[in-house]
Amino acid sequence: MAMNIMFTSHCNQSCPYCFAKSVLVVPGRKRQKEEISAENLRFILDFIRTSGGNQINIIGGEPTLHSEFKRRYDEIDSRGFFAMIFSNGVMEQDTAVYLGGRKSLTSMILNIREPQEYTRSDWDKIIFALKHIKNTVLSFRIYRLGFSIDFIFDLIKEFKLIPFVNLAPALPCLNVESKYLPLSHYQEMGAKLARLSMKSRKFAISWYSDSGFILCGFSKKNLKELKRNVNFVPNVNCSSAVEVKPNLDVQRCFGMWGKRNEHPISLREFVGVKQIHNYFDRRSLMIKHRYGALDECRKCSDFARQICGGGCLVHIFKKHPDLYHGKIFS
Repeated sequence: MAMNIMFTSHCNQSCPYCFAKSVLVVPGRKRQKEEISAENLRFILDFIRTSGGNQINIIGGEPTLHSEFKRRYDEIDSRGFFAMIFSNGVMEQDTAVYLGGRKSLTSMILNIREPQEYTRSDWDKIIFALKHIKNTVLSFRIYRLGFSIDFIFDLIKEFKLIPFVNLAPALPCLNVESKYLPLSHYQEMGAKLARLSMKSRKFAISWYSDSGFILCGFSKKNLKELKRNVNFVPNVNCSSAVEVKPNLDVQRCFGMWGKRNEHPISLREFVGVKQIHNYFDRRSLMIKHRYGALDECRKCSDFARQICGGGCLVHIFKKHPDLYHGKIFS
């Protein structure tokens, strides 16, 4: 079990599908940015080690925008921890070179959009990062049906990146409007992914997903093709992600930040990572096992047997507002 640690709330991109805008400082938005302090990072590292772990997942915003990013990472390095960084890749050249030389960096998960969605300057920064950080896994969020991932295959081949792609649908946020694919379009998305998997197989590139799918978004034929071509099994039953803000407030996942009937809870109130996951899963899985995001979930045997979680929890809250407003969930 892991936790995602927010180094900074500052981000230099404004992705149309971002479900974390309620806590981020993005271009065009004026608010005070938050950065993790040396003291709070040391507390987190001690907390993880006491829990029996030695891995830290670093998120933002864009984590490399922390004003003392290298000093914070050096602390992780010196304590013998391994790190996974979730980045948008738009970083300064000296930072990319620095990360490329860190043996403790197990991988950089680079959330990437299609090239035409970037400025030339930002795309050049991403290319520079890919040249220097070879243990990069490209991650792509689907927020419209007219998407293309051919460029991902080209980047993996050109820069000899890890032949593994994280693919998942963009998900909604409770308190901020963002773009995401309606559940009614998931079957079209599933069919398109099955077609794209044949091309991915030619490049020997596998896929995985971390959240967001529903099982009825795929035909049995599609699922067989995806498994055969790219060893892809859609994640249809996600549990809590556990994300920690710089001030040590903890939440189930970004999409749930600021839920009105849930007061912030501090990492200091827990004694281990497992206890945090149990806390959020106990509060949310009860709902996911009872309610689905679609009317069809009520008569679905896969949902009844908990093979499929019935969609993202935020989708469920949007369909059942009584849950969100605390009449059932509080």
